[in-house]
Amino acid sequence: MKKPVVFHLRMFILTVVAAALLAAAGLYRTHMDTDIIKYLPRNDPVLADAGYVFYNHPIQDRIVMDIHLPEPNPDKLSDCAAWAENRMKQSGLFKSVGMKEMRDVFLDVISHVLRNLPVLFTEADLYGRIAPKLEPERIQSRLETVYSDLFNLESLGQAEMISQDPLGLKDLILARLSALAPGDNIRLYNGRIISSDNRRLLQMAVPVTPGTDTEFASRLSDFFNDLIEEAGLKFPDATLTPMGAYRAALDNELTAKSDVRKAIFLATAGVALLLVLTFSRPFIGLFAFVPALAGTAAAFFVFSLFHRSVSVMVLGFGGAIISIAVDHGVAYLLFMDQPRKTSGREAAREIRAVGLLSTLTTVTAFGVLCFSDFPIFSQLGLFTALGLAFSFIFVHTVFPRIFISMPPSERRVRPLGNIAARFLDNKPALWIVLIFAGFMAVCARPDFNVDLTSMNTVTTETREAEKTLTKTWGERIFGKIYLITVADDPKSLQNTADMILKKAERDISSNVLDSVFLSSMLFPGEFRRKENLAAWKTFWTPERTARLKQTLDKSAAETGFAHNAFDPFYKLLSPGYEPPEWSGVPEKFFRLAGITRNSGESGWIQFSEMTPGPAYDPLEFRRTYGAFARIFDPQFFSTHLGGVLFSAFTRLLVIISITAAGLLFLFFLDPRLTAAALAPVCFAMICTLGTLNVMGRPIDIPGVMLSIIILGMGIDYSLFIVMSYRRYGEETHPAFEKIRTAVFMAGMSTSIGFGSLCFADHSLLRSAGFTSLLGIGYSLIGAFVLLPPLMRRLMKDGDGRAPETAGLHQRVIWRYRNLETYPRIFARCKLKWDPMFKELPEITSDLRSVNTIVDIGCGYGVPGCWFLERFPDARLWGMDHNSERIRIAARAMGQRAVLQTGTAPHIDDAPDEAGAVLLLDIIHYLSDRDLDSTLIRAKQHLGSEGRLIVRAVVAPRDRNYSWMWKLEQFQMKQAGHRLQARSADQINDAISGAGFEPVYTTPSPNNRELVWFVGVKN
Repeated sequence: MKKPVVFHLRMFILTVVAAALLAAAGLYRTHMDTDIIKYLPRNDPVLADAGYVFYNHPIQDRIVMDIHLPEPNPDKLSDCAAWAENRMKQSGLFKSVGMKEMRDVFLDVISHVLRNLPVLFTEADLYGRIAPKLEPERIQSRLETVYSDLFNLESLGQAEMISQDPLGLKDLILARLSALAPGDNIRLYNGRIISSDNRRLLQMAVPVTPGTDTEFASRLSDFFNDLIEEAGLKFPDATLTPMGAYRAALDNELTAKSDVRKAIFLATAGVALLLVLTFSRPFIGLFAFVPALAGTAAAFFVFSLFHRSVSVMVLGFGGAIISIAVDHGVAYLLFMDQPRKTSGREAAREIRAVGLLSTLTTVTAFGVLCFSDFPIFSQLGLFTALGLAFSFIFVHTVFPRIFISMPPSERRVRPLGNIAARFLDNKPALWIVLIFAGFMAVCARPDFNVDLTSMNTVTTETREAEKTLTKTWGERIFGKIYLITVADDPKSLQNTADMILKKAERDISSNVLDSVFLSSMLFPGEFRRKENLAAWKTFWTPERTARLKQTLDKSAAETGFAHNAFDPFYKLLSPGYEPPEWSGVPEKFFRLAGITRNSGESGWIQFSEMTPGPAYDPLEFRRTYGAFARIFDPQFFSTHLGGVLFSAFTRLLVIISITAAGLLFLFFLDPRLTAAALAPVCFAMICTLGTLNVMGRPIDIPGVMLSIIILGMGIDYSLFIVMSYRRYGEETHPAFEKIRTAVFMAGMSTSIGFGSLCFADHSLLRSAGFTSLLGIGYSLIGAFVLLPPLMRRLMKDGDGRAPETAGLHQRVIWRYRNLETYPRIFARCKLKWDPMFKELPEITSDLRSVNTIVDIGCGYGVPGCWFLERFPDARLWGMDHNSERIRIAARAMGQRAVLQTGTAPHIDDAPDEAGAVLLLDIIHYLSDRDLDSTLIRAKQHLGSEGRLIVRAVVAPRDRNYSWMWKLEQFQMKQAGHRLQARSADQINDAISGAGFEPVYTTPSPNNRELVWFVGVKN
């Protein structure tokens, strides 16, 4: 009866509960953020200014509602707007609704202008725009028009304004407000904004909470849905279309959440199907999710300790991280699911041997992103690095405690394993891939798309509403330049506005700017008021004033005005006139002047708008105005962001490439292997960029992020294959098949994870999924099609015999050429610095011919290889307690050696009639009893002409131990063993007692604690 799997159920339940608690804590501590602007670099002045403008501009909190009628009817539009306005006020969701506040403000602006005409005109205005109005013919024409309009009903109450401003100077000032109009084809009707065709009306409102607050946005959405339903009953032919930041925020969050759930479901279902098709015990494979889920939960919790908000990009990537991190769990279970009994620790050791480097490289590649200028890159790098690291740690610490051991499995066809095997020996596929790579190299020209609106995913209804309202309300927005000034109080804001206006006036005259609106045009600061007043008084000389009065009085009499009708205006022209004392911008004009409290910081901020002219240079403009204000130029912002993305892409690509290449070289210490491991990734990068270019898909922000990450993820497949060749030597090795299947599974599961994002509705996630799917797919093709021929060539070069001119030591080193880095370096160092190999020629000088060598405690096999090279016809039997050392020694010694795992004195399987028995640096690990037994059995396997060769660590007579002895003693103590300190005489006695005649006893000339003993049979 088959024994059940030794499965620690309590540990598994504890793991699931702990992962759930960590995930819940992470979700509680963080909130999802769909705002891509927040995650742009803050140390770049252009991007930082743009983000500041985005978050502080009042239009972000403004809601506009389009009311449309199929037939022109301004009165009905006005009635519908009044009804909607009343309902909106009753809801309690809005600070203000409608235009009443702005209508009242506009009347107050006219009064303000009439009272302050002397301080509102510059010297250039006076001589360029007012002087021409003083011609008698123009004055006569003006008064006739004004007198005629007084008899119209629309001019009721205008008499006082005419007496204060008969020349219409105020109109020159009020004309400046036209720059604030949302569109060209609009007009006011009953104090409301309607379109020129009398079919549309714009209703404006300001909510009590910013619309980007998604909880409040949901309440707004519900309210407007009810409002539209009620309007359908009261005004059946009217169409109400509300629009504001709340709709985009709500659409993005709902879409992203739906996509994340869908991506996680699809990725999980797809990977689960792969697992079922891969394992002999289908349901065992499903446990591969456990390390991934546990690692992702732990990573999300640790991530929440550093970030209280998580970008939707990072959260969406969380679904894909499960499929990425499942790799090591799959490989672990593949080694457990074998036709023989297996243990968890054994499986973990195999996976660690071939997967440690790939994990280090991937974690490092993602970790480098933490130092990016892009906050979204930093978040993504931290989250992914933590997820992969925790998953790897889980596989090697917790998993072996859950799956302690597993009995043999029944043999079963594994379709995925067979598919993976076919890739390795497919020459037609190799040529196709090489030709395709050459074509893609020609096409691999990255094109960047930095249109942030393309990454803002909204519903069809919201998109149609945007189009409808843009024609009337937002058509001009991206043709303007926006400035924000910051100060401690409104007075300081106006002084800054004065300085900006002075520069802007010069730029308008030089065609750098086409038009501007700055609050100083209506509310000049203290210095500008004094300057304008001085120019006013200088302009109105006694002669010019007398001439104007004479002309006005004459024209007034002829037209029908009273003789003293314009006395209020004449007072403004008197030399002693002083305007009202300036006390800053009145609070009721703050909204018109663009002044508001800084919501995020202390103090005040002010918004201004400018329209660029033919001679506009964005860089020069920033140099001119950057000292006074934060600047947002939409067109330059897009261009600059493209440059920043390209720079970030190039810089991060170079950094990650150098980091990965450096890590690989340090690990391999072999430039050939480093280049081979990087070849599939380079192929993937070239083909991904080429494919995107051929398909006409520019690289957007998610693409930039993930095309770089391809290097971090795709290199895993290469490293698993490279390390398998190094560890197992040949593709037919059973363990190589496991790794190959695991790599194929890794690529397929990751492709499923990212492929699931291709079906997302949110453009950010969809772009991320498409780019990553290309990169991962090409990385997998490169690892399975390009890498095996390279590795076979490298392995073939190393498997051949050493050059005939090579010395004995070089021939020994050659044997380790295709092994892992540590044994390769160990062999070099031991041959160079261990005096054994300088002394062995003398020790073995009387051995003429040796057919069989017994090496007890062979270690990594360096001395054994030396003996095989010294005696070309000899064969070697060896043993060591460490199976990993046996594996490496067997690879180095090749067909001429038989090695097994074991400990002295159990050497019964050793061949008889050996020409030499080696006990090199091991007897200090043996107790006296085991030493005597080992020597006796060695004599039984030794031929009559054979030699017992022992090198032993002896205790110095003065007991003054070296640091090496102390280190060895400490390690033995930690392992629970005791280091046996014997003198040379005691060792000789043991050798003689076993039936050997000592023929050679001499200390090593290079180390007083090492002594050679050579004996023959009595």
